[in-house]
Amino acid sequence: MIRTLEHPGPAAPERIAALPCAAIPLELPLSAGMPLLETLSRAAEAAGVSAAWLELADAPMARLDYLRPGPDRSGVHAAWYDGPHKADGASLIQLGLHLGRRDGAPWLHGHGLWAGSRGIGGGHVVPDGAVLAEPATAHGWALDGARLEVAPDPETRFDLFQPVATEAVSSADAVLVTLRPNQDITEALEAAAAAHGITEGTLQGLGSLVAPRFLQGSEDSFATEVLITEGWIEDGRAYLNAAVVGFGGRVSVAPLARGGCGVCVTCEVLIRRGRAPS
Repeated sequence: MIRTLEHPGPAAPERIAALPCAAIPLELPLSAGMPLLETLSRAAEAAGVSAAWLELADAPMARLDYLRPGPDRSGVHAAWYDGPHKADGASLIQLGLHLGRRDGAPWLHGHGLWAGSRGIGGGHVVPDGAVLAEPATAHGWALDGARLEVAPDPETRFDLFQPVATEAVSSADAVLVTLRPNQDITEALEAAAAAHGITEGTLQGLGSLVAPRFLQGSEDSFATEVLITEGWIEDGRAYLNAAVVGFGGRVSVAPLARGGCGVCVTCEVLIRRGRAPS
């Protein structure tokens, strides 16, 4: 059973938003010495890409500003952020991010893990507060037919990425999904995949969960930042391994327990048809 969180606004009737799209393999060269949002935006524009799921690994950082989950003492939201904090000089272990739009301009939402002077850290990376120490290459999938755009969400009172349709595509091999609060992430992704005829697939994304349970153990924080480190669908059932950051920056990397991981604020996931070779 999932733990739930009461949000300040009315619950939207649609709990899963999912749009078909085409996912095209993508590599973007990134420059050192400028904010991650800027170098990603420049590289994406040069490649003619407006939306993508991207991953970055083994990347030394000159600057790394990040946020951790925390309570909202103002009472405006059910959960909020702790920070910003700094992990300058750390090296990214894995960063996953969605590239989309906010107010018509490029924007990104990224969660990551890194190694620094204080050990392993993780959380929500501040888009204009992260700077690579060396050039790097982001690998992922450019999206045609749908992209994420920031819009106000009355339920949570956050401005959140939400999928919108773009140009029509003749062949969709992926689904761009966002999940609303208080539903199990695994079961919701299974439902989204099934609705689009996907029984074998790959899951990539990020979000937040309420006190998630693992196959062994749990994280008790009522808000956590989550990066799917590995996800797949086999015979219609979803399996998720994730990096989970709780209050105080506590990091766990573990398989999520099906039926025990309720969405906190949102989850943003790309479902691609077919499994990657093992």
